[in-house]
Amino acid sequence: MSSTDDHDPFAGGELERVVPTTEAQREVWLADSLGRDASLAYNESIRLDLDGPLDAAALDAALAGLLARHESLRATVSPDGLSLQIAAMGLTVPETIDLRALGESDQEARIAAVLGAAVEAPFDLAAGPLFRATLLRLGAERHVLVLSAHHIVCDGWSFGVIARDLAQGYARARGDASAPPAPADRFGDYAARDAERNGGTGTEDDERYWLSRFEGEV
Repeated sequence: MSSTDDHDPFAGGELERVVPTTEAQREVWLADSLGRDASLAYNESIRLDLDGPLDAAALDAALAGLLARHESLRATVSPDGLSLQIAAMGLTVPETIDLRALGESDQEARIAAVLGAAVEAPFDLAAGPLFRATLLRLGAERHVLVLSAHHIVCDGWSFGVIARDLAQGYARARGDASAPPAPADRFGDYAARDAERNGGTGTEDDERYWLSRFEGEV
């Protein structure tokens, strides 16, 4: 793990904002720092099978829009685990692996290897990126998109939102004239409010309420 002395917060590009991590994120950060096996336990990944002709430029645009919409996917964590550093721009072009020359059994073996690597390749929380995309080309109308992220910025429920937003962004990049969705809530705003609340009197007020609520026999 890098020390705070040699960490360059601008190594990944210009920062848009820096916000405190939440208590839950600090717990994940601490567990992640215990070692490789502990870190890998927080890798999240999904596989999307894409049937039909693929517009690579539209997919790149959809991924760019996804990272622009969800700032947590552009985030890294400070070496001390206390702040979330959100980059102004994020990695948008997926790694592409061309498997079209392979037979079906060899393709399946490579897919399995990529899926394994998605959960076995550790994330560097300080250096990032904490969101990765890999596109496997299996044929003219058959592709597999593997999306991976660290649990400190994404969870299983979030992947459902990611898949939905990616599909909608792809459709818009392909000419869908439907109105874009409303801006997403920014995680940094939630984290800032959470830190403000925990540093104020809200927590003490909540504690007094529940202690009074159950002050008798429970």
